[in-house]
Amino acid sequence: MQNTAFNPQKSINTAMQLMQAGQFENALQIFNQLEKSGFNDHRLFRVMGSAYERLANITAAAKYFNKSLTLQPRQADLNIALGNITSSNNDYALAKTYYQLAVDQSPDNKGYKLKLANCMLLNREYEKALDLLESISSDDPQNLLATIGKCRAYAAMGEEALAIRQLEEALTQRPQQIELIKEFGWLYKNLGRAELAIHWFEKRLEFEPNNAEAIEDLALAYLDNGNSQQALRIIQHGVKENPLNQMLNKLLTSLKFELAQNNHLDHYQSLSREQMPNGMFIDYVQNLLKMDQISQAEEELREASKYADKSTVIHYLQLMLWKKKHQFESIIDTLQKLRANNVTLNGSQSEILVQAYLAIGEGPKALTIIKSMLDRNPQDQYYWALYTTALRQVGSDLYYKYCDYDKYVFQQSLILPSSQGSVFEFNQKLKVLLEKLHTSKQNPLDQSLIGGTQSAGQLLNRQDELISEFKQALLTTSAQALEQLKFDKNHPVGQFVGGTNHFSSSWSVRLSSQGFHIPHVHTKGWYSSAYYVDLPSEIGTESKQGWLSLGKPGIFLNRPLDAEKWIKPEPGNLVLFPSYFWHGTEAFESESPRLTVAFDLLSN
Repeated sequence: MQNTAFNPQKSINTAMQLMQAGQFENALQIFNQLEKSGFNDHRLFRVMGSAYERLANITAAAKYFNKSLTLQPRQADLNIALGNITSSNNDYALAKTYYQLAVDQSPDNKGYKLKLANCMLLNREYEKALDLLESISSDDPQNLLATIGKCRAYAAMGEEALAIRQLEEALTQRPQQIELIKEFGWLYKNLGRAELAIHWFEKRLEFEPNNAEAIEDLALAYLDNGNSQQALRIIQHGVKENPLNQMLNKLLTSLKFELAQNNHLDHYQSLSREQMPNGMFIDYVQNLLKMDQISQAEEELREASKYADKSTVIHYLQLMLWKKKHQFESIIDTLQKLRANNVTLNGSQSEILVQAYLAIGEGPKALTIIKSMLDRNPQDQYYWALYTTALRQVGSDLYYKYCDYDKYVFQQSLILPSSQGSVFEFNQKLKVLLEKLHTSKQNPLDQSLIGGTQSAGQLLNRQDELISEFKQALLTTSAQALEQLKFDKNHPVGQFVGGTNHFSSSWSVRLSSQGFHIPHVHTKGWYSSAYYVDLPSEIGTESKQGWLSLGKPGIFLNRPLDAEKWIKPEPGNLVLFPSYFWHGTEAFESESPRLTVAFDLLSN
């Protein structure tokens, strides 16, 4: 029966009052009712998008912002919002389109132009970004953000002197400008010059001695410089001064764990759950689950249920708890009820639902969801890993289109400049350098490696002649291997063929006896790698000790899927594989470590 008492205007007024009171979920119930009734207005969809954005449901926010723009295209601020969303998903090409629309609609808005310029920087269009930033500076010579943008553009183009000059000239006029001092620190950090980065981050702390961000930056610079103990002392001081700062507490947890301190969660446990911010509470409970402290995690959720402001995070953490306990039917039942009530699942909820369907062998249902996720985020490497896992689970031949190990995996000896002599001699020098960078005592808390250590910071950004030659050798070797690929805009590998390769991340791993890598994927790359520097003699052909495996999913499945390709490590060999390929290593027994370098490549 039709509800004759339904009054659209009254409903809108009520919903807007709820929005102003911060009751976004209640407001959305009314907005959804309005949408169902046939109310089709760009202002409705705009405010629905805003409500979803406040609830961190970015997928739904983007959906309704786009619906609003379809009805009323000239909404520059919504184009900016969509640019922000797509940029956060690392889709800088699409983000640039949205930002450009906003600039076209509001050509005098310097903030929109800066958004566009920064997106161009992220998309590695440095000269275009510089032109736009110069135009902003010509109209507004004191624009600090334009100056910082030009510094970043010059640094990315290898023009270090010009980058420094931008900051020096601006700092001469404003010697106490915190943003310029901070930018100097990050410029040197990204250039691999840790000592100079430390100098500038310490200078910033002179002006803001207890600023959480400044403390974190300084600690990270000390980690880059190999001084883990000093980084720990700085973070401990920072947490003492900022006990409710999420990032400082998270970094303290990681540092204490890597330095093998048994009390790595004590700083969370000393706080009352009522005062602990939601983000910190999520970090704390997730760490309990990582350490298999399930009973403690359940107790924390029971305690948090006493506080109304924890309801949203309790829902998320309950899903994570069920996942840890392999109670996948509970996950499916809960999330399907939300979908039945026309609630748009956010990215993390959709991801958990896909994993739950795969865990119980419901590949077809997983495929339906993950396809729509890939439509929205076509460059998400983890989504591709879930998608290909679902294809393999249902026995689809399409799996081999995306996971052709013979076609997309490459092995090649490192190509060195003639001045370096043999690869063996080069590796011996590289080994000495890398060993000095492994200053922690055990594996990172949030990484795939077990029984080993990982270097801090961006390895290939370090200012060292040997590293510079190694970096160039890796680029040359990768380019020669990948030249066999062909462009295919419909393939997650082929769509980037023909671009310019660059490193998005790089590190070294030192595995000890019984060490291994849990199967995983890399979310920050297009192609990922393993370069073998030094290997134990026990890694041979008689067994697969220490071998690299490809194809075994790193998620729970009711019927496990085995690895489909094995690669025996060889010193001086570089192995390249698509970043969405599941990969791991087998444990080994030896008194000698297994020393490797890894990196992620992007191409544009």
